[in-house]
Amino acid sequence: MRFADRAVILDLIERTKSNFRFEILPKKWSKDKEIILKLLEYGSPWNDDLIKEIWNDDADVILAACSHHQLYFTYASDRLKDHLDTVLQAIDFGVDLEDISERLRNHPLVIEKILALRPKENICLLPLEMTQQKEFILQQIRNNGIYISYLFRDYPLWKNDEDIIFELVKSNVHYDFKDLPHQFKDDPDLLKIAIEKKPSHFEHISYRLKDDLDFVEFVIRKDWRLMKYASNRCQQDPYLMALTKNLIQMESELCFYDIECLPLSYQEDDALYEYMKSKCSQDINQYIELKRWNPSRLIDDIEIVTAQIQLYWSHFIDASPKIQANDELYGAFKKRLIEYLYQQKGFLDHVEENLSSRSLSYVVRCQEDLEVMIAAGCARYQLLDYASDALKSNRDLALTTVKSDWRAIEYLDPKFQQDEEIYQIIKNQILMQLKNQTLVAEDQMMIDLKSLGFKRLFEDQEVMTLAIRKDWSCIDLVS
Repeated sequence: MRFADRAVILDLIERTKSNFRFEILPKKWSKDKEIILKLLEYGSPWNDDLIKEIWNDDADVILAACSHHQLYFTYASDRLKDHLDTVLQAIDFGVDLEDISERLRNHPLVIEKILALRPKENICLLPLEMTQQKEFILQQIRNNGIYISYLFRDYPLWKNDEDIIFELVKSNVHYDFKDLPHQFKDDPDLLKIAIEKKPSHFEHISYRLKDDLDFVEFVIRKDWRLMKYASNRCQQDPYLMALTKNLIQMESELCFYDIECLPLSYQEDDALYEYMKSKCSQDINQYIELKRWNPSRLIDDIEIVTAQIQLYWSHFIDASPKIQANDELYGAFKKRLIEYLYQQKGFLDHVEENLSSRSLSYVVRCQEDLEVMIAAGCARYQLLDYASDALKSNRDLALTTVKSDWRAIEYLDPKFQQDEEIYQIIKNQILMQLKNQTLVAEDQMMIDLKSLGFKRLFEDQEVMTLAIRKDWSCIDLVS
């Protein structure tokens, strides 16, 4: 039999590696350690029961399985869970204190190694007598930077110990400073050490220090962005304001996400605003960020809006009436809008939502601009609804848009229904469509024809005869 030879099986595993199917082997090979280890070398355990029932007391197999996932150590025998060398190796694979014997949980080598690798997960599992040793806790803080929230939650004994708190502040920048006991949030010496490590701790200190001019100066020299957490008095202090503005201008890379959080008085400062603009001039994309920082001032700034329009013409839509009244800017916008309308002809299905309808709705000048409304009406006839009453009576607009789509007559002055030239254009389009299409009552053209209310069209014998042949219900339209 092919599988009777161990050498053949080992060679097959070597060649197929992780693709080898263990279930095709006879059961007797499940007790062959060399084969099991070879399989584990190339893939995770294929059968948990095999590890649990046959190999749970074999250190080599258990560790090989743990190399794929630490949970396999839970299948290990009590002997292995109490074996120091095995446990120390298993810790490298993610095994924690809760997975080993109670005796080894107190072993200094085990504790030292597991806290060095995963202090956050294991600090709450330490033996009680060890957590009551101050020197031990101090050493763990120095070595591992124990998270303050875990230390205080599980060992409140040390919550108000000054030595412990100072060591935490000096050694650890990762903890959540808001968990610090209240009395320490008002200690300037301690807090200066903390802010040296991590300036953002300033957010969680006492209000007294946030209102201390000297302390706030110390903080903003570390990071000017933290001025947003200072008291109103400090934020409005002339010296601190000037210092903050100078620090901002010393930044090599400016981020508007930080500046927008500063008090309004900073955003309205002329010198700082001009500096913002100068930084933007080096990168056109930054104008978008500047809008987030000071939108009220931005919308009337011709330089900013001009730069935005150069980046993307549709920014003109959101500009203030003062900007939209600028002939040069409107001319640039109008040119791009007309190009867009002609490019999108036939594709503007959602009139209420698309860029064309927004332009015509928010830029009032467009509604009275013949060139724009001709382009809009030719792109999609429904856009004529935005035209001013004066333009809807314009014959050039009527002729051009009706030639593009006869349904435009619905949005024009009713007087054009009596215009002979326009009527003939409409009639010829309808006759051509009726002759070239097989229509039923549900077709859009018949629906449009019925809803138009064009009396002269319904009195035209040639049109109505052909329409009734296509859809007998059109007989209701005949006068």
